[in-house]
Amino acid sequence: MSGLLIVAILLISVTTVFADDPERIAKARTEGQVVFYSTMGIDTVRPVTLAFEKKFPFLKVEVLRLNSERVFNRVMIEHQTGKIHADVVNLSVMPLLKAKRVLAPYRSPEMKAFPEKFRDTDDTWTGLVGNYYVIGYNTKLVPEANAPKDWFDLTQPWWKGKMALDVADYDWFGAMLEYLGPEKGRRLMHGLAKQELNWRKGHSLLAQLVGAGEFASSLVYAHRTQLTKEKGSPIDWVKTSKPIVVSQNAVAVLEKAPRPNAARLFVDFLMSEAGQKLLYDGGQIPLRSRAIPANSPLAAEQLDLYPVSGQVMERFDQHQKDFNETFGVKQ
Repeated sequence: MSGLLIVAILLISVTTVFADDPERIAKARTEGQVVFYSTMGIDTVRPVTLAFEKKFPFLKVEVLRLNSERVFNRVMIEHQTGKIHADVVNLSVMPLLKAKRVLAPYRSPEMKAFPEKFRDTDDTWTGLVGNYYVIGYNTKLVPEANAPKDWFDLTQPWWKGKMALDVADYDWFGAMLEYLGPEKGRRLMHGLAKQELNWRKGHSLLAQLVGAGEFASSLVYAHRTQLTKEKGSPIDWVKTSKPIVVSQNAVAVLEKAPRPNAARLFVDFLMSEAGQKLLYDGGQIPLRSRAIPANSPLAAEQLDLYPVSGQVMERFDQHQKDFNETFGVKQ
């Protein structure tokens, strides 16, 4: 065996051994558990936790599934009372939780595989999965000549009365104004407001209604729409719009996590190639680079993705007010 080959084998062995910090693994073994508060469905999370427990059989994962508001409130109550149960949290308003100073900085070795726009600059959180807000349209109702390519196409006269929107798309509204700038953004929103929009609640419902031909177009989630299309529905979504707003669901370790070493191992696994594939198989859109097959329309590398920023979240109430006033929505 040549000297170069021996060196190569040794390097591979070292990489394998130190991919997970042995000292952290030893400390995690004494902790025995990790508690995960998540907004993802149990059916999505379970395959990931089982795979993690198989890799680290001395650790068990306890999952509590709540919506983002309830995760946020529960974490804050635990922090204020000093009775902290959770180690790792996953929710869509992570920048707001960061502002409360309850998150621990952690530069996971997996972090470098995620685009910077999906990572906190202070390393307290990373975008784990996301929802793409896209233009969905019925391919039977919309002639090819009228098929939209970008947002302003929807302000053309042909679309009047043919579109639907969710009554609570406030984060999309705020992110679009931020990306386009006040003047251009307002021009788009006022143009859409003149189109006699139909109002419904729920993006999955809207995708179904567009596919059924009740509306020609709507703002929908890309992955749900793609799934509906693959089942034979006459629906498609626009890949060329600038931007495609992303509501990202981030993951973080709590500053006072009772089991900090197990927590970091679990975050590493969620962000790993294996963990992201399991989330993708469970119907989520992972935000790790190249986690989605390159031939998929959902592959991030082909799209102009723009995450909902912390600034947009902080001004949520104002965006809600502006949205309702712009579109004449009465709550």
